[in-house]
Amino acid sequence: MNLSGLKILFCVTLAFGAPLLMTGGIVGNFGDIYGYAAPFRHFSANALQTGIVPLWNPFIFCGTPFLASPQ
Repeated sequence: MNLSGLKILFCVTLAFGAPLLMTGGIVGNFGDIYGYAAPFRHFSANALQTGIVPLWNPFIFCGTPFLASPQ
């Protein structure tokens, strides 16, 4: 491999590795985790810790079934 090929390989590697370097090692789209899964987990943990079975989630729309949710 000549020098120009190594330069191209370095640039491609840097381009794909830039998100890893810029974000401190966290790469990915966490929109669903922070916007959907984490609040569900928090709600269910709080409900179960207080001794309530979370059948209904009053915090989404005007309330939605929680225990029957497919998620």
